[in-house]
Amino acid sequence: MVVLGGWLMMLTGVSCSSEGDDPDPTVTLRDTTGAVFEWVCTGEGCTVEAVDGSPPLPTCADGLTPEFRVNAGRFFMVGGRCILEDGSDELVDERIVACDEGAACPSDAQGGEYECRSGLCQSADLAAHPAEAVPTYGEIFRLCRAQSDWYSALEPGLFDRIDAVCPEGADGPCDEVPADCMQP
Repeated sequence: MVVLGGWLMMLTGVSCSSEGDDPDPTVTLRDTTGAVFEWVCTGEGCTVEAVDGSPPLPTCADGLTPEFRVNAGRFFMVGGRCILEDGSDELVDERIVACDEGAACPSDAQGGEYECRSGLCQSADLAAHPAEAVPTYGEIFRLCRAQSDWYSALEPGLFDRIDAVCPEGADGPCDEVPADCMQP
């Protein structure tokens, strides 16, 4: 578990199969920028691998190891992270996994299913993540960054636009997703 900028991030293992079958050994994931990754599964779990068409691994400080990992919450996301000596990590950047309507999305190791809604892999647990619920501050941030190049500078005024729809800041409810951001 990692806390970044006041956002709680839970990293989970994810299976390659959404039907509870034996996991497929490799599945291709595509994020909202069009970048692709391989989701490689073995008997010990699944990992995200860079392939032709993936963004570069993040630049990390000396002694830290760059890699891609999954963050599964309301959205199923792939993140570039710097791995610390103790195995914990620091998020550098991440994007939501995109999908074609009706296509299968991965499921996480705790049995959390994901489904394709609005072109994004979103949690199928509608009790925990109602489809009509306005995303949180952190989720809106990711929706607004969804089509920005990996590791690009933040757009000028991005936090002002998010603050305008989340009047209580990162800890309070938000009113809507800004119109110029990807919609859930």
